[in-house]
Amino acid sequence: MTLLADEITADPHCVDYQRRREQLSSWVIPPDEWRTITEKVAQRQLPRVRPLTHWSSLRHLAASAVVWAWATQGHYWLAPMLQDRQHRLPAPQMREVKVEACHINRPGPRDRRGSLRRLLHETLRDYCRDLTTRADAGRPATTTSRRKARQAR
Repeated sequence: MTLLADEITADPHCVDYQRRREQLSSWVIPPDEWRTITEKVAQRQLPRVRPLTHWSSLRHLAASAVVWAWATQGHYWLAPMLQDRQHRLPAPQMREVKVEACHINRPGPRDRRGSLRRLLHETLRDYCRDLTTRADAGRPATTTSRRKARQAR
């Protein structure tokens, strides 16, 4: 057992998920990065659908929870931004956030190739890869905390 633990610890490609959780404990997708994500999704949407898309703060929070879950190998329901008392939303809105996070996390069979949820899922996957690369390199995942993100809304 000790040999296995030593081998895992010595692996330079081993991901420290605890460190990621610590780095992302007060994190949401920063407003400027969220804008970039929504613009990327909008560019891939059909022109007739684009103006109908509502980029609400609830969707932003749901997307942040999903990215946190992917980056930390956790579950989006346990994401700090959904648990924080200061950030806590009324129960009906929190249910909406969790439902949206579920749809973003795993687009269903009805979510066709160009659907909003599938496009958002794909764009967030790319974003998460960049975020985890920064975090694993010891650079700050972002300088924006939940409090700063809330103030920017």
